[in-house]
Amino acid sequence: MSNITRESHYVPQATLRHWSEDGVNVWAYRLLAPSENVDPWQLCAIKGLTKQRDLYTTFEGDREGDDFEKFITREIEEPGQAAIEKVLGNFKMEPADWRAVAKFVAAQQMRTPLFFVEWVRRINEEMPKTLESILSELEQKSAAQIATEAQPDDLNFLREKLKITFDPVPGGDGLALVQAQVSSSRTAWLRFMRRMLTDRIELFCSHRWRVMKLAGDAEWPLTDNPVLALNYVRPGEYDFGAGWGKHNANFIMPISPSLAIFTQVGSRETGPWHASPEQTRELQGFAVERALRWIIARKPDPQIVATRPRTVDAGTYKTEQEAWRTWNDMHLESEAEFNASRTPPPGV
Repeated sequence: MSNITRESHYVPQATLRHWSEDGVNVWAYRLLAPSENVDPWQLCAIKGLTKQRDLYTTFEGDREGDDFEKFITREIEEPGQAAIEKVLGNFKMEPADWRAVAKFVAAQQMRTPLFFVEWVRRINEEMPKTLESILSELEQKSAAQIATEAQPDDLNFLREKLKITFDPVPGGDGLALVQAQVSSSRTAWLRFMRRMLTDRIELFCSHRWRVMKLAGDAEWPLTDNPVLALNYVRPGEYDFGAGWGKHNANFIMPISPSLAIFTQVGSRETGPWHASPEQTRELQGFAVERALRWIIARKPDPQIVATRPRTVDAGTYKTEQEAWRTWNDMHLESEAEFNASRTPPPGV
């Protein structure tokens, strides 16, 4: 299909414009550069930043599509941006507006390349335990029970995109090699996001959302991974693995250089939250720490460079660019191989 949307902006252009002086360009600091001759800070066109070709392209049957791109734009991004503009304009917020904000933050947390990389790593680590749990349950059930029961909820969102095989080990006295295969990691990621933004979103929307202001004239940087999923105990003791329902978990997203929206799970407080100078420095540091490749600011900031020195490596830069260039072909090939493995031979 030639008329589908292929340029996926994983941080919306409307968000970037809040850091722009002219609505067209922003100052951007690239964390991976091919040469020292590349200026640390560059004035870049908004339309060319935080985007990746075919990031959300789907593959159903034998054709590509942009169903997820349309879903996230129409159902999440557009109403969310409208609600965020109300926040920035200091207009009265209705419950429906905060709900739209929550869904926007939820989507923004999951839709970035860094989330994809970390999610795939986590799935690969957890899958053996999941399969072991499934096998343990299967051992207690009859074939008739297995045939009539639905897949476990942890895997059901993948449906026909997941294949689990049991291959008996010759001479293994009943032992079998169990393998789980998904059609492609991109498809699994898109399916996961859609489920979280539909079936599981009520949990995230039920939290109390507020505005966060930094101290004095301090400004938020914007990054290519802008949502902080923060478990915070004390200075120096924190992580970025907060869960949607975990008590005291913090979800923070800058929406302009001067404002962020946030929630703390379990808190019922209302009204703006004002950071102290010490908290401000911590929060700015958290944002910079969680960037993958881009940090955006209203103007070049030497403190950001000092906090997060860039990596200059021509080889790594070239390898990464090549990986993105072949991203779509790799996933299409994986989908095709998976579909072929599920198609019975002629005559069967």
